[in-house]
Amino acid sequence: MKFEVAKLNLNTLLEYLSTTTGILINLHDVSGILSCPPFDIERRFKVHTLGFCDIAKSTHKGFLLCTSCKNTVCKMALRGVKPFFGVCPYGLLELVYPIKINNRTECILFLGNTTENLTLTAKKAEAACRKTDVDFTKLSEKFGGIKAADRKIMLKTAEITKEFISLAYHKNRRSITYSARPNKIAEEMKLYADEYFDRPLTLKKMAEIYFMNEKYLGRLFINQIGQTFHSYINMRRLESAENLLRATDKTVLEISLECGFNSISYFNREFMKTYGKTPSEYRKI
Repeated sequence: MKFEVAKLNLNTLLEYLSTTTGILINLHDVSGILSCPPFDIERRFKVHTLGFCDIAKSTHKGFLLCTSCKNTVCKMALRGVKPFFGVCPYGLLELVYPIKINNRTECILFLGNTTENLTLTAKKAEAACRKTDVDFTKLSEKFGGIKAADRKIMLKTAEITKEFISLAYHKNRRSITYSARPNKIAEEMKLYADEYFDRPLTLKKMAEIYFMNEKYLGRLFINQIGQTFHSYINMRRLESAENLLRATDKTVLEISLECGFNSISYFNREFMKTYGKTPSEYRKI
């Protein structure tokens, strides 16, 4: 299947394919190609996000399980040359499709939100929820949105995407430059932190996600954002805590845990540094 590249961009293609198939589609950048204008796509096609997946990652253990699984699968995709199917810890079938151009893996395409047996998916999801403290009742409410798997359609969808990226690459190869990647990654890290600041998110975890040296990534974030990744995460957690102190009746301990602080004493100390009062004192005024 051929596309007229000049009349179609990657984002439009992914939108069309995800809408018509009901399959969750996202691309994981491993080379910097998604920082180049011909391949600029919306964040929702870069992050593995879905109602089902968001609930699966709603606890610290659930978040670590999902991100560790993603990192392992990415490493498998980089080592191998062929696409492969696999079942995630919560029972969903996914297609992992490395996109190679000129014998180099540029990005990894993930197609998911499918199942070949909903009963088995439910059993696997329930077992995972017990291990990760995820609310299985909430997760099971999302079962209705899971697509019945058709491996042929999934493979065809991946092939169409790969062909388009290859065509676009060769059409624009003289203008493609990866020089913008560092700034793009720092911005992506910031957006990732905005979304998951209440989870066990660290610079080391981000280095695993982007397959980059942890120290280099830390310097990159400081240069682009103006503060360390750790301090940015803390800032977002404290902002959320401050809002909860003012708008809810939750206890200080509940707020501390909900915002990602595992130690109440550390939360009190950091809050005092920023707001000049302890959380309890701040709430009173």
